[in-house]
Amino acid sequence: MTKAAPRKSKVATKKVSASRKKVDIQVQPAVQFGMVNFSYQKIDYQIDLDKSKVYRRFIEVEKSKQGSIISAYRSVAGPRPAL
Repeated sequence: MTKAAPRKSKVATKKVSASRKKVDIQVQPAVQFGMVNFSYQKIDYQIDLDKSKVYRRFIEVEKSKQGSIISAYRSVAGPRPAL
């Protein structure tokens, strides 16, 4: 029994023409909801604003304490910007 020949992968290529036009790009500051470091009662925590979770040394903090830590952070940091 003979082995089948290995298949060749097809790679799509696109030709890009070089343009000499200058394009001005304006970058607005992005709203960041990622991880935030926060010290609460002399203990450092990391708050994930996307998921509304609180971590201490990469371990999730219990739910009852998460609420108080997140509310303390929001009172200091102010309101979240609208998307």
